[in-house]
Amino acid sequence: MAIPMSGGVLKRRRSWRTLPGLVIAFAMLFGLWQISTTFHAASHLHGRFPLGARRTTLQNDFQFDSETSEVEMPIEKGIEKVASDIPHLRNLERAVKHLETILVEKLQATDAQLQHEFEVIRSENEKLKGQLVSHLVETPTWKPLKDLSKFSILGFLSDMPDRGMAQGPPQLFEFPSALSNGRLLCFLGNSTSNGTRNFYTYTWEDALSRDHIFLEGTTLISETQYDFENPWHSMYNLVQFVYWKKVNGCAHADRLLLYHWSELRRRMGGWITQVFTAAGLPVVPYQMEVGDRPICFQRAVVSRTGIGGVPHTDLQEIFTEVRCLVRQYCKIPVTSFKQSEKQRVRITLMARNGTREWKNQTEWEAVIAAECGRIQGCEWSTMHISTLTFCEQAEIMSRTDILVSVHGAQLTNMIFMSPGGRVMEMFPKGWLELAGHGQFIYKHLAEWLGVSHEGYWRDLDHADCPFGNDNVRCMTHFKDLAVGINVTHISAWLRHVVTDFNAMIGELKKPVQERTKPEVEVQQDSDRCACRGKQR
Repeated sequence: MAIPMSGGVLKRRRSWRTLPGLVIAFAMLFGLWQISTTFHAASHLHGRFPLGARRTTLQNDFQFDSETSEVEMPIEKGIEKVASDIPHLRNLERAVKHLETILVEKLQATDAQLQHEFEVIRSENEKLKGQLVSHLVETPTWKPLKDLSKFSILGFLSDMPDRGMAQGPPQLFEFPSALSNGRLLCFLGNSTSNGTRNFYTYTWEDALSRDHIFLEGTTLISETQYDFENPWHSMYNLVQFVYWKKVNGCAHADRLLLYHWSELRRRMGGWITQVFTAAGLPVVPYQMEVGDRPICFQRAVVSRTGIGGVPHTDLQEIFTEVRCLVRQYCKIPVTSFKQSEKQRVRITLMARNGTREWKNQTEWEAVIAAECGRIQGCEWSTMHISTLTFCEQAEIMSRTDILVSVHGAQLTNMIFMSPGGRVMEMFPKGWLELAGHGQFIYKHLAEWLGVSHEGYWRDLDHADCPFGNDNVRCMTHFKDLAVGINVTHISAWLRHVVTDFNAMIGELKKPVQERTKPEVEVQQDSDRCACRGKQR
């Protein structure tokens, strides 16, 4: 951008210095016109005088009678005409003076405004000079996308700040921005196995290398320490872009770029693909098959921590939108228990095949059937995850009030349950001692959704670990064992959950002032999404 020279500004100001001269000239011309008008009026009267009066002064033409004090005026009518014009001329004189005052004030204001404009232009010139100097001397420096000196995911684009333990909305970084001093974000390298062989830098748009690839529009970029295949992992690291779209006025994104430990990933799982399809977000990760050419983003939105550190209220807002968009996409009507006229309970037994399946599924089904039979309007079904499409899973979840399941990624589907539902979660032996915090993730998810997590049952009817105190090998041994049943315990537990749920429904159907538990309230389901998603 060309920088205006200060001389040009001064020249412009000198041209305005001619205004006072113009005002003075205008005032002089107006005065001459006033004199001319008076002269012509006087000449008109003088022409009406008798010839004798022209040879004497006006004062001699007046004759006074000492007795009558009357004035004899041979030109009486002419003098009366002049006298009548005098107030008019005085008014004109006052108008001219008022006009002169206004012009002087305008001139002073204009001069002050010009001075202000000059200062603004000079300030902008200094800024542009500074940017130009920085632009000319600053050579782009390529940094490893994976900074080995930083812990975990903080090594990805390591010069981005981290908020630590502080909570807030999903942490999203946009480029260009103040973080990059207004420069574009650029990547180089497409390694899928070594993040240190991928690089990034910031550069000015008009200083891009000749062989660069410029990606127009908005690119969403996500880093994860897990994966983008597993429903829970992919949800945790990508659902924040639904939030981004919502808070940016349902903005459009053009592409999606994925990294795992700073290594490029070219695909994501089917579950999150369907969620992104419903939300109108990019579903095919950018392949970055560009060789050794750098790519630069017109606009990049970078996520490094997914929904980590996001408070409950914001998470509830995100999942409400996801649930609404998926139901809209799958054409699932809103039929939550709060909107139902009938008293009813719907129980779903979620079944897996292979790892962590039910050891004796028929016994589980028998217990559920028996307890459901005690309640009027109770319905139950078994949901085989592996045989259902995404929308079929979402539809079953949308009409499930009580969900019974083994721990696993399939529980991510509880996102599509209505708030106020119940979840009962089962584990094989060994998880409590060896699995760490990860075993509690679905309890957290239930809280974010407004669903009540009713606790855990752990099947301890297994042999001890054959590897002694080797916790890693023991966890691998226990991790995917089938889960049996304790009929007595499960029957009593399910009966309590069904009874409590039924009581809640009864309370919600009463007016608030008639409830025995006024605090009982759940979020109302809605089919009005903040953004318009995609229709099948």
